[in-house]
Amino acid sequence: MRNNNHRMYSCHFLRAQPFLLFILLLITFPQLVLGQEITVTIAQETPPEIEQLIRQKFILNPVMITIAKCESGFRQFTDSGNVLRASGRYIGIFQIDEIIHASTAENLGFDIYTTIGNIGYASYIYDNEGSNPWRNCAKKHISSVTTTTENLLGSGRCPASLMVSEKLKLSDRDNQGGTNQVALLQGHINRILASKYQQPAGPKDGIFGPLTKKGVERLQKALNETIELEKLLIIDGIVGPFTREAINNSCGTF
Repeated sequence: MRNNNHRMYSCHFLRAQPFLLFILLLITFPQLVLGQEITVTIAQETPPEIEQLIRQKFILNPVMITIAKCESGFRQFTDSGNVLRASGRYIGIFQIDEIIHASTAENLGFDIYTTIGNIGYASYIYDNEGSNPWRNCAKKHISSVTTTTENLLGSGRCPASLMVSEKLKLSDRDNQGGTNQVALLQGHINRILASKYQQPAGPKDGIFGPLTKKGVERLQKALNETIELEKLLIIDGIVGPFTREAINNSCGTF
């Protein structure tokens, strides 16, 4: 008898379950149960917030800041909250061509339809192609006075053959038939600082002597005066990562 009562109790509970589930859903998700529309608001970055992100990201490549302003006014989204799209295919802040780049960006882990993804993939393009994909906007950054130090620094990525890739310091020198890193360095400094000094790094002889060290110090001083840095460079005449990166981003007029 006890077993039969137990079975009857279980049957009544099972029959009651759908009703109990309905009540639980009604209390927890009334819009869903009653068929009302549910609005989910996703936070989207404003143009001033995006501009701040871009200025931090491209502190050594100010041409990309100009490009972002020119292409979209630092906007990833329209006023109605949709992803900014031009001509049906150009997406977001950097107006990335969806047809050409969407698949590659996705494979690399960049979502060009988001702020961070758009900025990240634009940085990838710049590292590989320079500012050429945005040449019309890049021209606005490189003005008619491109020979000044201020306009050369951050004007564009140097070709691979002209990049300084080694840490250089006093007493370093190029090997005959081997590396030409010191000569490259001297040529870059003499070009970048040409509006302020005559041969600021000395002759292009491949020898890192006192004149070249002085030229590096002059460049580091110019960087402190030209680029907004959280911490000023130490004027030590050594071509470390920051100084080297600045040199390698000064070829926008080539």
